[in-house]
Amino acid sequence: MRVSLYEPALAVGGKAYAGWANEDDELYFPHVDSCCALVIVGDKAAVGGHMGSQLPNAADPNYDIAGRYVWELVLANHRRLNSPDGPCTVITIGESNWYDSVVSAIWTAAQADGTLPLRTTAKFCPKGVDIVATMKKVIVTPCGTHTHFEYAVPDGYLERKDIGQ
Repeated sequence: MRVSLYEPALAVGGKAYAGWANEDDELYFPHVDSCCALVIVGDKAAVGGHMGSQLPNAADPNYDIAGRYVWELVLANHRRLNSPDGPCTVITIGESNWYDSVVSAIWTAAQADGTLPLRTTAKFCPKGVDIVATMKKVIVTPCGTHTHFEYAVPDGYLERKDIGQ
């Protein structure tokens, strides 16, 4: 089953911005541009959220505060849906501004055994990306292209990668 997760401002009328996927399911993040996709893969399920960079009615992005509610919700669900002492991998896909403080705070809070930090770039993703995540892999497709990049969910820490490398 595909679970679609939308930008929080667009998650209306029954659409969700956070949710989970079991072993045979996938999380789908349509059009992640200034936002960040967060997926935590555990031993029983994957939970994720589409974190917006801007608070409603705000003139400027505030990554630290705008994404906090989503990632706290995702972390809480991770603890509920996975073994308390089981390993987890944190996957983040977003633009550079997310990696200054927000993403490292997520890794710390989740006590991740593995991380997959993917950064979107204007060179490869000028219109944002669509993301499909399962418990085993992540597929990132720059919007408006037929190109995709596939990454395996790691068992350990990986240095940040730019999409397209």
